[in-house]
Amino acid sequence: MKPLKNIYLLLFFVGFPFILLSQPKRTHKIFSQESKILVISGHPDLEKSNANKIILEKLEQHYGNQISIRLLDKLYPDYQIDINAEQEAIKNADFIILQFPFYWYSTPAILKKWIDDVLYDYFPGNKLSGEFKDKVLIASVTIGGSEKRYSSPYKTVETYLIPLQETFEIIGAQWVSPVYSFGTVPSNKKLSETAEKHFVKLTNLIMRQ
Repeated sequence: MKPLKNIYLLLFFVGFPFILLSQPKRTHKIFSQESKILVISGHPDLEKSNANKIILEKLEQHYGNQISIRLLDKLYPDYQIDINAEQEAIKNADFIILQFPFYWYSTPAILKKWIDDVLYDYFPGNKLSGEFKDKVLIASVTIGGSEKRYSSPYKTVETYLIPLQETFEIIGAQWVSPVYSFGTVPSNKKLSETAEKHFVKLTNLIMRQ
């Protein structure tokens, strides 16, 4: 009986960890009716916006009281970010969307200022270290250029977004695939359709989490 018992123990200690490792592991939050979405609008002049304005309106209509939208151009025309107010908004959010137009392969200045001022306290070792953990971060980007300009032999949108990704990952956020659309310029006769498709891609991404 003792050899048989030893075999059972061996199977347990070898097999049990294997079972645990083989279980599917979910890395992102599951979106539900209780989930809260925070949108940081980084357009420097939303009234003159094309696609961004439509996308924000669609998000607000679709998610209702589950969503909170921070219009940085309206809140901080002088670029003096209220750090405490922004960190309070972040506190209750499960999903955070950075909605912005691509400016020189990066974020507009007002959004960069928000990142610099607001996120400092979340970096490892600082007073809010760990409090950004597990919040899902989605970069939602409108691009005036054509898709061809962001395909081989040129760099991809994802490549240009690496500094942003690294910034949020180091403070514990869960970076997911960015959502982006090309040709978001006034001359695009199908601009409303482009913005609508962008909104659909964005909501589909949220629901997959």
